[in-house]
Amino acid sequence: MDISGRMHSPPLTVIGNSADSDRSMGMALSTWQVIWRLGLLAFVLLTALMMACKQPTDTAVKFSTHAKMPFGFVDNPQPGQALRGTAQLGGWALAEGGIQEVAIYLDRNFVTFATLGGARPDVAKAYPSLPGSESAGWNVILNTAAIPAGTHELTVQAHSKDGACRDLGTVAVSIVR
Repeated sequence: MDISGRMHSPPLTVIGNSADSDRSMGMALSTWQVIWRLGLLAFVLLTALMMACKQPTDTAVKFSTHAKMPFGFVDNPQPGQALRGTAQLGGWALAEGGIQEVAIYLDRNFVTFATLGGARPDVAKAYPSLPGSESAGWNVILNTAAIPAGTHELTVQAHSKDGACRDLGTVAVSIVR
């Protein structure tokens, strides 16, 4: 407390090695001054960041809940899985405009199209607002007899009715005899 009865916190040295030398140069700040200045700096930086990120309302971009690109998953085969004889492949695919086809590629060469329309209550539960989610499943029976033994790259690609295309997944598989 000083002569006038005001409370003061001890000075906080901002620059220099010694509090005495800083006080003599007028460089010492009270704790409250430092806190106030840091708070003001934080407020200014936050305000500038918010203003930079704010989009004008007349040109706001509207996004839907899901991308217009197809999306989905390859449930089977699992990475590294050994396939022999006739192998069952399957998964699911969705797009806002619907799925036109699901294509299967082996080592980047087209093999076949999948059969669409498999029941997928799990997908319907996860994406109830997308049309066709209850029948988003796809399946393929792949005959591995003509495929050389060894490791191969299996890619599944979904094509939407809107013309968009996306790889659903690429899985390394082993063909065994």
